[in-house]
Amino acid sequence: PFFCTRYVDNRLTLIPEPLLPLPALQQFLDPAFYRHPVVLEDEPDMGFLGFEIDAKKRTVKYKPDVQQHGIMHPNSASPPKVLQSSLRAKLHLAKANSFPPRLFAQAAAQLTAAYHKAGYTQQFTDEVMTAFHPRPYKFRTVSRH
Repeated sequence: PFFCTRYVDNRLTLIPEPLLPLPALQQFLDPAFYRHPVVLEDEPDMGFLGFEIDAKKRTVKYKPDVQQHGIMHPNSASPPKVLQSSLRAKLHLAKANSFPPRLFAQAAAQLTAAYHKAGYTQQFTDEVMTAFHPRPYKFRTVSRH
């Protein structure tokens, strides 16, 4: 098991629990370790740089931005390769950091759903997914209406 804490300034501490009694770690985790004006405040949300960390379950899940900024409009003047590169970059980020790796399929489904919501076609996301992940995939989005 791991001890995990996050601070409002996006510092993350992830330490195997058996190491917590070590004096150096106790000092590091003590609020008095940091001098004024630095004040560390625990952040209960374990979201970190676009991922949700659950130390108890030992998972790292990609959490795509649900606000749609960061997704270019499908009718923008950008060439298709540029439009595709945005989704491809997000897929690479999710694949490289999702743990266990099986969580990547969930991240890919969420990303393709976000792109569909932004106006991209199934053909567009299929082309990116095929180029990104040449094996057959099952990342079709399902409407929840």
